Amino acid sequence: MSEAIPRFPEASSELLIPGPAGTIEIAVDLPQPQDERAGTAVICHPLPVHGGSMHNKVVVMVERSLRELGLNTLRFNFRGVGASEGEYDDGRGETLDLLAVAEWVARTRPGDALWLAGFSFGSYVALLAARHLPVKQMISVAPPVGRWDFSAAIAPPCPWLVVQGDD
Repeated sequence: MSEAIPRFPEASSELLIPGPAGTIEIAVDLPQPQDERAGTAVICHPLPVHGGSMHNKVVVMVERSLRELGLNTLRFNFRGVGASEGEYDDGRGETLDLLAVAEWVARTRPGDALWLAGFSFGSYVALLAARHLPVKQMISVAPPVGRWDFSAAIAPPCPWLVVQGDD
């Protein structure tokens, strides 16, 4: 890859990083210095074809909660959403997008614990990717168990919080 890899920002900002289908749009937010701990949470958004993006209100609330716990947070748009290049790929390509984002975090923040979180479709993608990553904490909000095939998913070998409504 001849493209220069952007550094992890020192202030909250949005930037583009290389991904498997082109550039991936990310938003990084940093905790208050007195709250900071060595960890970065990557948060995945709901289904792109139904308007899901990194600006979804649930994704933003999860981001804020994790940032207030002292983690660096990173939201990103899956392929075909916002400034992220590529086309929707039914979860396969989106999993590759998440793996590329997590690899970028590992290269730019090698001492950080990796947290993964996702809302709806994003929780499905995060669970699929978790088997390939050194995840220290997993958070799934409203996993769409009736819509996607979870049979290939493996429970992550880390603490895992699942938030699911009754209906």
